[in-house]
Amino acid sequence: MIGIYLLIGVIVILFLLKGSKTKDSHETIDEKYELAMKNKEILKEKIQNDLKNNKIDHVFVSPHSKKYHTKKCRYYNDTMTELPLDRAKKEGYIPCKICHNKKGISA
Repeated sequence: MIGIYLLIGVIVILFLLKGSKTKDSHETIDEKYELAMKNKEILKEKIQNDLKNNKIDHVFVSPHSKKYHTKKCRYYNDTMTELPLDRAKKEGYIPCKICHNKKGISA
């Protein structure tokens, strides 16, 4: 009889511990999401500052993507269309994380 109560007690404790881990993991996921969103904003600001500091006025776009690139980007190819930067932004293009995350950006 005591063995049954002991077994039930162990099962209840394990169940409660499992529930607490689930809560912690959800909190961790929320914290990671918030950190990712903060890093995204920081990266966006850095790219904008790099663009201002390097005075890029023309970028290259592809009909297959909504990202704009510099001519030195590894994704650049001769089929891309050259656009003024402000027009590319108005048309919804966003900066490529590869070529607009480096120092010394030039168009």
